Amino acid sequence: MAGSSNAVGVSTLSPELALMLASNINVSNFVTVKLSGQSNYRIWETQMFCLLDSQALRDALMGRYYCPNDMRYQYEQLVSGWILSSVNEEVLNDLVRHFFNQPLYPCNIWLKIQSSYMPPFYERYLEGTYSNNYPFLMSHCLNETVSIRLLNLFSF
Repeated sequence: MAGSSNAVGVSTLSPELALMLASNINVSNFVTVKLSGQSNYRIWETQMFCLLDSQALRDALMGRYYCPNDMRYQYEQLVSGWILSSVNEEVLNDLVRHFFNQPLYPCNIWLKIQSSYMPPFYERYLEGTYSNNYPFLMSHCLNETVSIRLLNLFSF
């Protein structure tokens, strides 16, 4: 029939199927540049946002998930794996040392990367953007170092 479609809409996917499909994504198709430092942070971040947005998982960076609670750990590990696989060995070693014997939540990893590799001029540029549209201040995701840096970033 004309106008009919057998395609399944993304909104009709079960959380289990959505996780399975997201797990099969080749991260290197989205993130072609491995984070190596401040010099390529903006390119890396843009590509990571494209990957996360393609699966409606950017909110995972703030500790928010729209899935059943029993699947939250799986989504956290998926997003954490995407982030960790998109950095070079030096950055990965820094993250592993920092999070030794601690849970690897995506929001913690993201905030550590921001505090370590976001160029200072980029922080000033994003000050209005993030403070107004994308608040990263999640109490369960912040350690003292990151919270001090973010409070300075968002101070008026």
